Amino acid sequence: HSMMGLFDGKLEDATYFLMDYPDLAKEYFQRLEGQVLGKVAASLEAKPDYIEISNSGMLTLSNPQWVQEFAIAVIKKATAMCRQARIPSELHCCGKQLQVLEMCEDTDLDSVNPLQPPPMGDCVLEEVKARFGKRFCLKGNVGVTEPMLLGTPDDVEKDVMRCLSAAKDGGGYILFTE
Repeated sequence: HSMMGLFDGKLEDATYFLMDYPDLAKEYFQRLEGQVLGKVAASLEAKPDYIEISNSGMLTLSNPQWVQEFAIAVIKKATAMCRQARIPSELHCCGKQLQVLEMCEDTDLDSVNPLQPPPMGDCVLEEVKARFGKRFCLKGNVGVTEPMLLGTPDDVEKDVMRCLSAAKDGGGYILFTE
């Protein structure tokens, strides 16, 4: 989705570019990778508490093959840099995230957010905790639109309690809205 701003036709034209000019697309992503990893290196020099890698809508606006080829490859390198510097890394990825979590299992990633519940995302917190709770620190799942924006205070409290009930046991969960 980072290519959408490069084309007047936004996502549609970016998708056609990727299909019609795969060699140019690879060159673009190689350059982008260099920029991203340079920013990670510069950030690590400042000794932050953690590094957040943001790739919002990564799978929602793409497909698994491109995510694996272009995004996960960079995430793997960036999280290895973080691990070497002993700085935790976190991936922010709105929308569909379950398959992204599977793809990140062999990276050095420490934490993931926002774990959006359906219908905006595909993360049922009990299932995510069972599958990935020992591998990643889980952060999120409180619905930003419903209940945070459109719900009542009671709705928010119920959603918070749902999340805590689903994921607090054993630690490794941070209550968070997306």
